[in-house]
Amino acid sequence: MTRLINLDELAAPRRVVTLKGTEYEIQEFDLESFVDIQAKADELFEAQEVGDNAKVARLAKVIISNALPDMPGELVGKLTMRQMYAVVNLIFDAFPSDEGDKGNDAAPAAEAEPTQQAEPTP
Repeated sequence: MTRLINLDELAAPRRVVTLKGTEYEIQEFDLESFVDIQAKADELFEAQEVGDNAKVARLAKVIISNALPDMPGELVGKLTMRQMYAVVNLIFDAFPSDEGDKGNDAAPAAEAEPTQQAEPTP
């Protein structure tokens, strides 16, 4: 019996962040990018545990910029901490956890649900 998987048919769910009325789609990571981003997430989690908010923000900016390449860097830099956590959680929500279900237990805790739209900054 032949088993076949057509990888061309696997489509990632569309995940979009809306900021100031503009939609930015979260890109799907290839394996190499995933490894890099996961390493950054691990650093972010460690920085969060020790309360290094500056490092958390710096790493989150890198993660968000990689996941949302169409979002201008100046907009990424203007996200509130609440928006930043919501976006980071949405990015990592697509990665399977060790238990095999959706979500990444190692991702930073959010102050907002990942499915909520980020509030526009004034």
